[in-house]
Amino acid sequence: IVVGAWSVQVAALGTLDNGCAAGIHEPASYGPNEQFTATLTHLLPYADKTYVICTAHCDMPIPPELYGRVLMVNGYEIDACLNLGEETHWIKASYTHGAAIAHAKANGYARAAVLEEDSTSAPNPHEWEEGNFQEFDTFLSGPEQDNWNVIRLGYRPVQHEAGPAGCAPECQCEAVGSVLCYQRASSCQLHSSDAYIIRSTMFDRMLEAVSVGGIIDFGMLQSIPNQLILTPQINYQTAYVDENDRTDVATQLAAGESFRVACMPAFGGAAQ
Repeated sequence: IVVGAWSVQVAALGTLDNGCAAGIHEPASYGPNEQFTATLTHLLPYADKTYVICTAHCDMPIPPELYGRVLMVNGYEIDACLNLGEETHWIKASYTHGAAIAHAKANGYARAAVLEEDSTSAPNPHEWEEGNFQEFDTFLSGPEQDNWNVIRLGYRPVQHEAGPAGCAPECQCEAVGSVLCYQRASSCQLHSSDAYIIRSTMFDRMLEAVSVGGIIDFGMLQSIPNQLILTPQINYQTAYVDENDRTDVATQLAAGESFRVACMPAFGGAAQ
C-alpha cells in the first residue's frame, strides 16, 4: 500500500466517518479477571477511557470497578474496515491502536489508556500502596504536569533481556517516586505496547506515524520524549508472534529489574 493510501486510511480513522467506529464496543460483561490486579484497576481511571485491543478474547470480563470506563477495540473488525487483510500483524496491530487513539481524539479525551488482551498484571512484583499513588498524584500535579507525554505501565527493556546490562544514555531516568522514573530523552529501547496511558498532545503524532507505516511497539512509542516509566512495571506481555519476539513473564520480570537497577537512581536518598 502506498503512503497516500495509508494517509487516507488514517484520515478516516481520525474522523471515524467511515464506519470503523463500529469495531469499538462496550465490554460484553463485567466480572472478576485475574489479568487485572488492584494496582492496574486503580491506575486505569487516571485516563478518561481505557481501550482494550482484542481479537480472540473480545468477550473478556472487565472488573466492575471499571464500569463505563472501558471500550473493546476489535482488531479483526478494524482490519476489515480498513481492508488490511494482506498486511502484516505489526501493521494491523498499529492500526488498531490508531483506531483507539482516533476514537479518544474524536471524543475530546485528555488521556487515553491502551491495554492489549494478551497481557497481564498478575505477576504483581509490587502492589501499589497509598504512598505510591500519592507520589503518582504529586508528579501529575507538579512541574511536569504539562510536559509528560506517555506513562508506560508495561514495557520490555530488550537490551536487558539477555541478562543484566548497563544503562544506555537515552534510557537514564530521574526518580520522581519510589516506583516512578521520568525519562526525558527519546529512543530508549523499551519495546512492547501492552499497556500505556497517552496524552491528547500526542494523538496526532501517533496517527501521523501510523500513516507512514509506523509500528506501535517498534519505533512509535520509543520516539516519544518525556515518558513516565513505572519501576517495576505493572503489566506484562503473555504472547508473541514469532521467534524473534519470543518472551515470557519470568524474562520480563528479570529484565525489568535489571533496567530499574541500571537506569533509575535512588529516590529521596533511599537505598536502591
